[in-house]
Amino acid sequence: MCSFVPVNIPILFGMLLSKPTMVNTVFWQVFNQSYNAGLNYGNRNASSPYSTKDLMRGYFTAVGSSVTVAITLRRVFLSVTAKATGTKLTLLNAVIGATATGAASFLNTVSMRQVEMTNGIDVYEDAAMT
Repeated sequence: MCSFVPVNIPILFGMLLSKPTMVNTVFWQVFNQSYNAGLNYGNRNASSPYSTKDLMRGYFTAVGSSVTVAITLRRVFLSVTAKATGTKLTLLNAVIGATATGAASFLNTVSMRQVEMTNGIDVYEDAAMT
């Protein structure tokens, strides 16, 4: 978990500073959600077994929602971003990227952890605490 912030810094800069094209939007959202899905998988509770179908559903839900929200926002704000430069363009990229990433991160976590929420996880009582 300690690598989450340092690894996300280049991703964030890519989202903010790349030209607001559909290709760049799709690339950065797929890249970000792939990293988040891997992080969620790595931090899962291994006492709930996951199938490949569970993992693929979580991954494609996250990537699909991220790209859908980002492209929809790009199209909604197309007339504004086409004329924007400098700070205004950076702020618009931040709003679009953050909204898409936030929605997808929520769905990523719910999807990737669905097995744990459905089946539960093993919890052990710490004998030293009692």
